[in-house]
Amino acid sequence: MQNILFQYGQEIAKKYKNERKFLKLDNLLEPIDLREIIHSLKIPHTHYEIVKRFHTDDQYNIKWHIDNQQLQKHKIENSTHDLNIIYQNEKYKYGLWTQGNNLPTYTAIIYLSSNFEGGEFCFVDYSIKPQKGDVIIFNSKEVHKVNPLKSGTRNCYVIKFYGVPPPCDGTFLNGVPPPCDGLF
Repeated sequence: MQNILFQYGQEIAKKYKNERKFLKLDNLLEPIDLREIIHSLKIPHTHYEIVKRFHTDDQYNIKWHIDNQQLQKHKIENSTHDLNIIYQNEKYKYGLWTQGNNLPTYTAIIYLSSNFEGGEFCFVDYSIKPQKGDVIIFNSKEVHKVNPLKSGTRNCYVIKFYGVPPPCDGTFLNGVPPPCDGLF
């Protein structure tokens, strides 16, 4: 199934790779003002979710995946009305399933450490060895993975941005004004 998701990722990458951004935050010190960083990224959203991760072992991330989606395999004769079918053969159909239709629009990863070996962040057509202060922003529909760590701890914030922003009328949601000048 990983091969099917990789092939799907190659098609998706053509569509979304121009939305990828790689930024560097200079002098990243704790405590981090995430609200200020999130606002400076200018990613359209109605709300966001922040997860701080400290990985010494990335076993769940080493497979190709799409944020908040799961690839499922079903026999052709079974009903799969809740799947986005991405591949089908004579016996099976493969589709992406989302619990509650709650898909982020964009994902940003802010790296807080550099003291690790391995742990490269990979799209199907590009990989990067992140360093402290690096920010990777991408459309959440992109297939991606993180290579296994060989040593050290990979510390990062993963921020998932949801929804389309309201019109720029001065309203604030989550204490952050919506960006009014588009993405980036």
